[in-house]
Amino acid sequence: MFLRHATTLILCDSTPLDLAPRLTLTDTDPEPYFQPNPPDANVKHRALVSGQPFWNGESVAIAPPPDGENSTAGRGVHRYIAARITADVADPLPCGAAGDVRLTVTGRACNQGPASGVYTSGRWRIVDGSTSPAAEIVEPQVLLSVGASGAFPVCRDLSLTATVPYDMLVSGDLAVVLDLETRDENGGKKTWTAEDFTLNATLPRRAGYGNQFLRTYLRDSNTGEVIRCIDNDLYGSPYYPSGGVAQCQSCTS
Repeated sequence: MFLRHATTLILCDSTPLDLAPRLTLTDTDPEPYFQPNPPDANVKHRALVSGQPFWNGESVAIAPPPDGENSTAGRGVHRYIAARITADVADPLPCGAAGDVRLTVTGRACNQGPASGVYTSGRWRIVDGSTSPAAEIVEPQVLLSVGASGAFPVCRDLSLTATVPYDMLVSGDLAVVLDLETRDENGGKKTWTAEDFTLNATLPRRAGYGNQFLRTYLRDSNTGEVIRCIDNDLYGSPYYPSGGVAQCQSCTS
């Protein structure tokens, strides 16, 4: 049997900062983000009126006009929506924030028919709009032959993750872009539903900055060996660190 004593310290958990509440997605003219020709020498690019419902987490129809797309024989049509991702500069970052932002954008695109997607049915992209043409931040997700079986609707999950400087969010140069084929090279037309958009963004924090919590060390009174650690928040409830743990640092600015 051994005696033990307890020592409690206030430590800081440098769990990444959730940036998503600080970010705004604003529907924007997608023309600056059209794919250059090539690679789409046989595809005409057109803008949709607005994709804002999609960026708000709702659904939007991406479809040709009732009388079909006006395009020459052998030439397909892709319609685009795009949104600029911007940070609220009036809401300063807490001290200790450091590094680049890890950004993930997800959604779903459903081909409602009546024609199947041919070859490249669409793309999901994160781009830097400060260049012309817009530069790809990561390799685009390409949707291939969506609905080739002829049974509709056929859906594809959209997901891209990129690491970007926080300054790019402040400048408003970052954009997320979706294009979908509404007329294929054989003249087949199709209507799509884009839905279930989500955005996640996290920013690392330096060691010693973040959430404060209490760590109690139980030690063997004879040897000083740590027998057990117990973590609680400042109100006494169990706490589970998710980042690096270190002595808390004070903010000087």
